[in-house]
Amino acid sequence: MRCTWTLGMTLGLVLLAGCTSTTLTLDLVAIKPVNEVKLESGAIGESRVVDVRIFQLKDDAKFKAATVDAIWTNAEETLGDSLINVKLGESIFPEDADGKAVGKEIILDPLDTGTRFIGILALFSDSDEGERKVVVPVDQADDVLFELTGYHINIKNQ
Repeated sequence: MRCTWTLGMTLGLVLLAGCTSTTLTLDLVAIKPVNEVKLESGAIGESRVVDVRIFQLKDDAKFKAATVDAIWTNAEETLGDSLINVKLGESIFPEDADGKAVGKEIILDPLDTGTRFIGILALFSDSDEGERKVVVPVDQADDVLFELTGYHINIKNQ
């Protein structure tokens, strides 16, 4: 009887461990006008691709306090021990020729178990008063849409 109970508990724990998510899917979209080129004449050119970096963070304070340039050029030093991991080289393209938004799913796999926040930093050719970086709690990150438009990021509920 005791052996059956122990076996049942062990199987239950194995099943629970298998259900723990180690991945996170983020949804991003670039809405025109986005990251427009400013021409020498002062005119505005076409929308362009936006490069983003995704940060797994233990704490969000240093990310919020730091400048975009400091994080982009030296994330490890700027974020210190609050940085767990960073995903580089993600490009979000503007709407297609038909004007339809082209979304992109970015999968973080593996998602570190110590991750408490997800920070997203976008590299735009220019800036305005909007945010070029955002941070959300990890348990909310897969429930929102990160919308890149103009020269900033908006967080939209899905």
